[in-house]
Amino acid sequence: MSTSKLTLLIALFDFHSARAATTSISFWAYDQYAQNSPYYDHYTVTNADGTDTITRIDLNDRGWGFSSTGTSSYHVSAYVEEVGTTPRPLRTVGWHEYEFAFNDFTKITSISMDGNIIDSGSYTNTPAVFNFGLHDYYGGAQKTVIDDFEVKIDGSSVYKQNFDGFTLDAGWSVTHLDVGTYTASGDTSTVHSGSGSLVLGATTGGNLDALVAFDLTSVPESSTIILGLIALGGMTLRRNRPKQIINR
Repeated sequence: MSTSKLTLLIALFDFHSARAATTSISFWAYDQYAQNSPYYDHYTVTNADGTDTITRIDLNDRGWGFSSTGTSSYHVSAYVEEVGTTPRPLRTVGWHEYEFAFNDFTKITSISMDGNIIDSGSYTNTPAVFNFGLHDYYGGAQKTVIDDFEVKIDGSSVYKQNFDGFTLDAGWSVTHLDVGTYTASGDTSTVHSGSGSLVLGATTGGNLDALVAFDLTSVPESSTIILGLIALGGMTLRRNRPKQIINR
């Protein structure tokens, strides 16, 4: 038996059993209008039945004007358990990376934008669903996009979706589409990387909503990954075990 391999497996198991996993959900979103937006963008993580919005990012429409402390068209609004903090970052036209991180041991979550934490706080319920929503208040032909969605556990990627294809993975679902709204993967009009993005849009009318969701429980848990590594290591040890010679 290889002592170094066994030591590595034991250390790996002890490290992960000593603390709970940190799960992060990141994605890129294109802010098309900044403070002049005719629609709202909503990005949330909720519990399984949607009764608790654990984290939320809002990009509000142009009707709110400028406010450094209240609801603002000029700022990115971030909330943990519906409680927001100020100051908040100013919106700019272009691609921005957002991330929700959840530590299952400390029960602390953080919200980041372009690598900087913009809000944090405690949570109770288990994060289970990511939601991407559009509210087209002023009406007309509008659309908003996200790209390069990724889920990591303790810094290791366990799921990626680049939206290059026209078909979404089984974990994705359309949860609400008002008449006059639509969603499509593989949209080529505004892309962060690859050849497509995920779009929510409206073609007519006003005060319309569109919402898609991703089931976070559809990705592997950290314990499943670690047990798989331990099982693989065990198989390797058995294959490398020298034959025993028994003297009778």
